[in-house]
Amino acid sequence: MKEIIIRINKSSVRSELKILITCFIIVNIINWLSIFFYKTEWYEIFTQLGFVCCFSVILYLLILVFRSIYWLVFRYKKL
Repeated sequence: MKEIIIRINKSSVRSELKILITCFIIVNIINWLSIFFYKTEWYEIFTQLGFVCCFSVILYLLILVFRSIYWLVFRYKKL
């Protein structure tokens, strides 16, 4: 059998990681603001960390969908 080798570009991995970290920071800031405005306990920053991680992945996937649509539109626009 032939071996399949998948090569990954380091710059694309770094850019995707930057986008994911940005999504995590955005969702974390939203969590801090909700704690401040609803005047709840500040230890919820740590107890809600699982939800923050899940919502940051959801935000990343949503951004990925829009980026894919943008890429497809401009790819077919050039043809």
